[in-house]
Amino acid sequence: MLLFKVIPTIHIAKAFTNEGVTTNSFLKSITKNTNENSKILIASAPVGNFEWSFSISTYLKLVGNRSNCYFMWIERGCIVHNSEFSERLRKELKAEFKDKDLTNIRDFEKIECIAIFPKLEEGFLAQSSAWFKRNKYRREAFNEFLVYIKKDS
Repeated sequence: MLLFKVIPTIHIAKAFTNEGVTTNSFLKSITKNTNENSKILIASAPVGNFEWSFSISTYLKLVGNRSNCYFMWIERGCIVHNSEFSERLRKELKAEFKDKDLTNIRDFEKIECIAIFPKLEEGFLAQSSAWFKRNKYRREAFNEFLVYIKKDS
């Protein structure tokens, strides 16, 4: 009887472990392919990736010594049970990173790395079509986490 209760837990533990390994690979790719002066763009959904947005910013600042990180907010149009709460999250996140959003980038050519959270690549490509040249970047995938690294010219 105990075995039947343990089996679902093992699957959850494996999924949790795999997500951790994937996230670590994603973060290592960003730090390995950039330096302290690199401009890094992070494509994030303000509500769906609220915690991840703070986490990646903190990690890159403290561990990677990267402070040139900017955010591109991509609305996913997810169904929200509490729209008032979601709106508060959205406003708080945008206020926290108001000096670090896409509008603060003067020269898009200087973006060396683009980190994209899961399920946001299509939105990123649509919103960046005026300036993003896919052939100038190398794409790395870590399950659903993506990193575009600028190729050497």
